[in-house]
Amino acid sequence: MTIQQDAIELLTSATTARIRFSFAATSGWQVQVNSSSFRRVADALESGRLTLSTDMSVLPAGAAALYNSATNTLSTRALRGRVERGLFLHEAVHASMDLSLGGRGITTIDNEAAAYTTDALYFRMMGLARSRWSASLHAAAGTVADGLLRQHEVDTAALNALRTAITNHPLYNPYKLIPYLANG
Repeated sequence: MTIQQDAIELLTSATTARIRFSFAATSGWQVQVNSSSFRRVADALESGRLTLSTDMSVLPAGAAALYNSATNTLSTRALRGRVERGLFLHEAVHASMDLSLGGRGITTIDNEAAAYTTDALYFRMMGLARSRWSASLHAAAGTVADGLLRQHEVDTAALNALRTAITNHPLYNPYKLIPYLANG
């Protein structure tokens, strides 16, 4: 199986279809992640609208995946393990937002909050030990995922704690209020 086939299989899997949530973005837009989000990315990969790359030179140190909205490219390592698959889904959320927002922006913080919540949900559903995804942003997203699994809606306090953690993280701090460029 090629990595593209593996990615499409993951994006259209029954497990991924169970990932669904929404929340009000700070910009006023409704952020939604669901099976349609992942199907959109799978369709774009199949049609060539999105490119899948295994070029590791584009990944920042320690990253397992990356979405580049300027080139519509998802870059990833092999999707062999649950960690790699969850982090690929994180980037797929960015790709889906890029494809669906049609130039309407949400903040980078809300985009990242949705992506981190997605990977945390996937990790939880796959039974991945928390010690394998315990970095600060993943831990904060894990609290949002816990609430979703318990009450089937995003807990606002947990979401705001995740937004704060993202805002204060050195990787995202310079971009905290900048709208995410959605150029499809």
